[in-house]
Amino acid sequence: MKYLSLDTNIYLDMVVSRNKSHTPDAYEQMKKLLDYGEIKLVVPSIVIREVDRHINNEIEKINAHLKLIKKNVDSLYWINNVEEMKLFKQKIPNVKKDIKDIQKLFENNKGKYLLNAKEIFDNLFSHNHVIILEETHEILFRAQVRQLYKKRPFHYNQQEKDSLADAVIIESLIEFTNTNIDSDDHLYFISRNTKDFSADDAEDKLHPEINESIVSANIERQFKYRNFFNKTLRDDFKDEAEHAGFLEELEVIRNSEYAEYLVEQHRDSASLPSLSSDWEVIISEYKEAESFLGELLDYQGSLINQFENLSDEYFDLIDQIQHSNLESTQQLIRNFNDNDIENLEISEDLDENQAAIIELIDSRISIDINGYEATDLWNCEDYFSLNDGALLKFQDFNNKVLKVEISGDLCPEDGGADFIDVIVNDNILNKSIKGVIEVRYGYMNFDEDNCAADGMKEEVHFYLDDVIEAVKNVSHHLEKQIQHERIIIEEIRVKLGL
Repeated sequence: MKYLSLDTNIYLDMVVSRNKSHTPDAYEQMKKLLDYGEIKLVVPSIVIREVDRHINNEIEKINAHLKLIKKNVDSLYWINNVEEMKLFKQKIPNVKKDIKDIQKLFENNKGKYLLNAKEIFDNLFSHNHVIILEETHEILFRAQVRQLYKKRPFHYNQQEKDSLADAVIIESLIEFTNTNIDSDDHLYFISRNTKDFSADDAEDKLHPEINESIVSANIERQFKYRNFFNKTLRDDFKDEAEHAGFLEELEVIRNSEYAEYLVEQHRDSASLPSLSSDWEVIISEYKEAESFLGELLDYQGSLINQFENLSDEYFDLIDQIQHSNLESTQQLIRNFNDNDIENLEISEDLDENQAAIIELIDSRISIDINGYEATDLWNCEDYFSLNDGALLKFQDFNNKVLKVEISGDLCPEDGGADFIDVIVNDNILNKSIKGVIEVRYGYMNFDEDNCAADGMKEEVHFYLDDVIEAVKNVSHHLEKQIQHERIIIEEIRVKLGL
């Protein structure tokens, strides 16, 4: 008997075609294999939860990408005073209309797409030839040991990365193979997550820190690791695929997968990052990205510090007044009346005197210090993330807002490029600004003798000076407001004689 187990991304590829090798046939092929009954699909229960959690996000990414395409087409322009300008003007409206129609079609059917995707997986996971693996205390314990010692799929240099789900998956499969598979049977685990599961020097082999557990369980002959879904079906499930009636389809798809594999091999030989790498992380590790985030966080920190100083001075003054006795409050009012054009009435009641002074202070300052929390007013994330809400949000004391958002999609292609918008919407100083992060993925070509012919290193360029300038201007504007209030409080303190 052959058993097959798929990582979360392989299932998502069944409903979302995220690159050229992902065909809409994958689900039907899997279903045919199960229906024929010669194999069984092994599914850790955490994979089901991960698939369910990610479906909506993957479908929403399509919507975001369509919006980005429309936006890029809207911003297209041509060279003046050439013959092709007329052709450009003729063609562009049709392109815009087609994209708008596709976007409208997607938005009208987005709910249906999500329901269909969930139905596909509900049907698949409830199949008679599917084995669901529930986590046991022993499996969770072994996964946590991996986490503790930072053994793959965990990484020493990525402490913040949460790989516990991947650890539970691999430990569940090791446990199942060890206790349920005969010596002549095989379990094939397919994952494109080579960064976490594969050896550093060979993507088609498990990392030694995972393989040592397989060797320790004496199941290295039964446990097989693969990276490509269609290639695995073609090479390792050839007879089963032929019996189920789709062997020829697999041959075509496998060739496409292999072409993609060669591209990755060429990139690896030139020390280029894999196209399947987490490019958000790659971008965030550039010193320009770190510097950009650092400057934004500095402006946030400065505002919070200034406001906290204002708050401390305000509440110190209020505290002094509230701890003054009747005679002291009367003297404070006399001092104030001697130094200001406004006169406060002196009462024989302590509470009335204290209330009059505090009311005066609150009437002179324009910021409701009691009503604001500095960390709510000025928020800035300390990590780089696309399409994840506001990177920075500064609010003034009239509820006007400055927002910085990172918008765009990364679609890595060999030799390709993507452009990420860093958008500033400033309702405080009434400005709209856009910066750009340009991502070039690089490439490496080889000649017939397998020698490097030409290539280009991956590059990320940051055009964010205007964004930083906009944040700086708003920060200085807010700091001036805060400083103005501090001056008022200090003037009142002096006039009170404190």
